[in-house]
Amino acid sequence: MEGKNRILGTGSSAVQVIEAAARDAAEVKIFQKEPNWLLPKEARDFSPLERELHKFAPVYWWKRFKLYFDYNNRQFRAQHARSGFKVHQDRAAKSKAFLEKSLADRPDLLKLATPDFPIEARRTVISDTYYDTIKNPKVTLLPQGAKDLTEKGIIDDAGNEHEVDMIVYATGFDAANYLAGFKVKGINGKDLHETWAGEPEALLGLMVPNFPNFFMMYGPNTNAIPLVTYYEAQANFCASLISKAVRKRKQVIEVKEKPFRRFNDRIQQTLSKTVWASTTNYFQAGTGKIVSQWPFTPTEYLISLKIARFTAVRMK
Repeated sequence: MEGKNRILGTGSSAVQVIEAAARDAAEVKIFQKEPNWLLPKEARDFSPLERELHKFAPVYWWKRFKLYFDYNNRQFRAQHARSGFKVHQDRAAKSKAFLEKSLADRPDLLKLATPDFPIEARRTVISDTYYDTIKNPKVTLLPQGAKDLTEKGIIDDAGNEHEVDMIVYATGFDAANYLAGFKVKGINGKDLHETWAGEPEALLGLMVPNFPNFFMMYGPNTNAIPLVTYYEAQANFCASLISKAVRKRKQVIEVKEKPFRRFNDRIQQTLSKTVWASTTNYFQAGTGKIVSQWPFTPTEYLISLKIARFTAVRMK
């Protein structure tokens, strides 16, 4: 990566790329439209004893349970994303302290790296080394975006040209555009994207009324941690319903309209109270409706799936 590298973005992907680029490139410029809140990853090597203990099944399962319990506690009533709760306030204080301590010797960078929105309102970045990286003499943090490309490089928002050997796009992704590129037709040829009208919604992220025998994985409003727990539960939900339909010789599996509507009304009411609604982010559809986040605990999701099998889905 020798040469002049330009990185567009300062989110989770960008932070990883920036750290790698700064090790090898002669010069790195970061085009930052807005900074993000960071929390330290607190990464470390496991000791030889810990490595041996992790091979022992009870230790492994205890560690996994503890992680699950911590996530469950943090996400209860969406505390991590609601400014009035201690969980959110503690995370905000930890992030701010990490920022101020890391950049205490660089007030110029401290100003540029301080967001003007609440922590968790956008995806919080996890890194131990990003702040140290932007203090590297080879790295320049520019508080503006790129508006055009030339034969030699990039034109920034201020109209300045920057010569470049390589451009790395770390500009995020369209997380709210569910099933992009797919055409899904339901009863009477109804199109799913037309039905959504830019605001994707589904029962527990899985099923939509009038689209029988159609299941999604990781659909609207199911973005939460631990993700694998959600994936496993969703797969089990779909497989169990299909298996039941086969056993009972049913040909149609569909979600009822009333439970679907009650679920989405409740979830949007809760989401409106979170910091996710306080600023623009990729959790939202173009209309501003939050369509990606699950605002409750993983346990609530697992229980909701079990209840939905018997109360919100019908077969015929």
